[in-house]
Amino acid sequence: MATTARLIDENTGESIWLELDDGDPDWCNSSIFTTSIDFGFAAPRAVQSNIPDANGTTDLTEYHADKVITWNGWIKPTLDEPFPAVTWERVRRLCAPNRRPWMFVQEDGWDEERRMILRCDQLTSPLDRQYGPLINASVTWRVPMGVMESSTLNVQKCGISGGTGGKCITSTGFCFTNSECDYFVAGDFGGATIITNEGTVVTYPIIAFTGPAKNPRVFNPETGLGIYLNVTLAAGQQVAIDTMYKTVQEPATPPINRLAWWDFTRSSWLTVESGDNPFAYASDDKQGTCTFYWRDRWL
Repeated sequence: MATTARLIDENTGESIWLELDDGDPDWCNSSIFTTSIDFGFAAPRAVQSNIPDANGTTDLTEYHADKVITWNGWIKPTLDEPFPAVTWERVRRLCAPNRRPWMFVQEDGWDEERRMILRCDQLTSPLDRQYGPLINASVTWRVPMGVMESSTLNVQKCGISGGTGGKCITSTGFCFTNSECDYFVAGDFGGATIITNEGTVVTYPIIAFTGPAKNPRVFNPETGLGIYLNVTLAAGQQVAIDTMYKTVQEPATPPINRLAWWDFTRSSWLTVESGDNPFAYASDDKQGTCTFYWRDRWL
């Protein structure tokens, strides 16, 4: 597969193909062709203090600014779209100041498309009849997030720690009752669930706790960083922590702010670094579930 690129209307979901795979049967029938497309690079945040091993505006930072995508191409008349100006108008519509369309792209070797949200920066289409009724055009977009992210939302449950249950040993083997045998009380077991970010830069998950659970928490046993809530969730009650936008909400219409449940003395806004990341979930009553939602991210 060659490079493909398409714009997605954020309101209607309509696709506008900027570049089809040249192996696609519709390739020759496309009205829009790409001369070049540059996906740019995210500008690093300004460093104000040269302090190693610190994030933010200091020496080592996980944050970056936006980046610029530049597209150059041309539009020709086809049987299905005989008027290049009308076809070009579909692209121009997505360049209005209040529009935030998506761009989906794919290259050879990628498992799936990657996406970026766009804000138009510049657009030009000079009138040039050198090659007949064609429109030579150029657009530059800014990508506010500065990165590409997977088009698929990853979902994975984080296994609960603790809760082995009581057991005893008899002449016939193991049993789970404390009658007529030596009995061992319930204990805890360790272990962690591996959350993998296939991308090249840090990503910010949404973490959902679902009850019943008393004081649910999830943490990275290697770094010691974790999220701790001071609350008893009823059966089926859910709370979602968005680590990018730093919100703690109970799903509803509108969502209910539950930041008061956040333990400010111990909690950190967890991130998922590139590669494998171990996380462990626990609660005082050894119940409930913890689910991670995230998108892999690339520069």
